[in-house]
Amino acid sequence: MRKIMTVLAMLWTSIGAALGQVQAPAPSVAPPAGPMDEALAAYRRGNVQEAARIWRDLAQRGDIGAMVNLGELYIYGIGVERNLVEGIRLFRAAAERGDATAQFNMGFMHEEGRGVPRSAAEARRYYELAAAQGHEGAQEALRGSGTPARPTPPRR
Repeated sequence: MRKIMTVLAMLWTSIGAALGQVQAPAPSVAPPAGPMDEALAAYRRGNVQEAARIWRDLAQRGDIGAMVNLGELYIYGIGVERNLVEGIRLFRAAAERGDATAQFNMGFMHEEGRGVPRSAAEARRYYELAAAQGHEGAQEALRGSGTPARPTPPRR
């Protein structure tokens, strides 16, 4: 229970931090908003279903960030029906395309045995891929400081 609470606390903190990083453009130089910006805005407004719809469309077109964000929603059942199989499929697809966050998430899933077989070897393999790209959570996991909470907020 403590581990679950830690994961949820870190997720909540990470989402808040990520959303704080999304800065409104200067009024006179507003770039056109793309679909990812629209999805993040919907997510921030609490319209997770709209964000999921946009991310689903982007993910189907190969957008790696959308795959990770949508995968996160499926893993935790946030705004969508919880679906570990679909969440892991999305994480794996993004991890195979080199996304460090997705690689970290796959390491976490293998370490915990969530929706995939528990495997220290697979967890380590994914953590090493993510750590090589500078992912701090993966580096922490490899140092053996315990299972890190998975900080995967919606992102650009």
